[in-house]
Amino acid sequence: MSKVRHLLPVLFLLLLSACITSQKEVSQRQPIELVETIPFEIDHTHHDTIATAKAWLNLIKNAKKSIDICQQYANIVNPSESMQAVIKALEAAAERGVKVRILLGDHLQKRGVQDVIQSVKALRTIKNVEIRETNRWDKLTGIMHAKYMIIDQQHTYIGSANLDWKALDHIAEIGVIIHQPDTASALSKVFNHDWKHFADEKTNQNLPVGLSEKVYWKEKRSFGWYHLAISPKTDGLPEEDWDFYHLIGHINQAKSSVRIAAMGYYTSFYGTREPFHEIEQALIAAAKRGLRVELMLEASKTKDSIIANLLRAGVIVHKVSIPEHSSGPISYARLMHIKLGLFDDEAVWIGTSNLGGGYFYRSRNLSVFIQSIEIARRLEKVFSTYWYAPWTQAAELSDDPKETP
Repeated sequence: MSKVRHLLPVLFLLLLSACITSQKEVSQRQPIELVETIPFEIDHTHHDTIATAKAWLNLIKNAKKSIDICQQYANIVNPSESMQAVIKALEAAAERGVKVRILLGDHLQKRGVQDVIQSVKALRTIKNVEIRETNRWDKLTGIMHAKYMIIDQQHTYIGSANLDWKALDHIAEIGVIIHQPDTASALSKVFNHDWKHFADEKTNQNLPVGLSEKVYWKEKRSFGWYHLAISPKTDGLPEEDWDFYHLIGHINQAKSSVRIAAMGYYTSFYGTREPFHEIEQALIAAAKRGLRVELMLEASKTKDSIIANLLRAGVIVHKVSIPEHSSGPISYARLMHIKLGLFDDEAVWIGTSNLGGGYFYRSRNLSVFIQSIEIARRLEKVFSTYWYAPWTQAAELSDDPKETP
């Protein structure tokens, strides 16, 4: 009887392997690398992550055929060694015949942000690099907010870091590099669609993609998998390819814990009084089910009135205030810009969205959903470093905060 008992897990894994293999070939190696920006002068290291600047540099230097970059904006006009190295690598890639395309959002230029305006002009001076700017979601009051790279149709970077020297030096960021041609190919369809329709005011997607198709790999005692998903959810995009559908699903299906980090959390659509409570309701419902629910936010972007309902329901909220750099204040820097979710210590969300309706319903964003105990364990270290930092404070209810949009 004991022999049968010992054989049961093995038989289960064999059966699971056969089932998975019938859907998608199983990789022998886990294809994901974790990428992180630790702000200068912050006294901690994460041994299982690659610095964002180093990761970008390696991808660009090793490109042989193509580099496609999609970013919310560019801010490169600063003597940052990290960003200078990235731009020089782009110039060198273009010189050796690599096709380089950069798709940027244009909303900050329209607002007259001079660093961004000068940065786009600088990028346009690089020979053999094609630049396009888009805001095709303007009628939805949305923006281009995705941040990703596709290299040689083989490798993909997805994360919170903008093409901004501060994102390489002074802002807490998290991302992944995925070494998987099918993923690069699927995401290329999104890039090519947005590249082609950059000036199109129509918001229908009609994207011929299957981003939500899972890619599997073998782990020690089971299988890991990941898939991509995008926003916004407009006509033509299947629900299973919409990242908000999966994010809410993870919160609703969690059994023991939900831990989420984002720069901003909002209960109305940006710039309007239109309410948005789907995330709030999901987090409160999880807390009422008895789960430990933790929400970590950038202090400078968090209003006490917005998180009051969460605190009343038992959600634990921490506000992060990264200390200033020794050189003095840096505008729009020293921020906790990570977009990360951990569910039951085995499921992971890494995205480009903050926690607001405009990001998921009206703007272009991108997410990676991962099922892996090993990756979740490594990212839990990142989350906990900020959660327990001396410059992070637990939020408390004030006397009678009234929620405002």
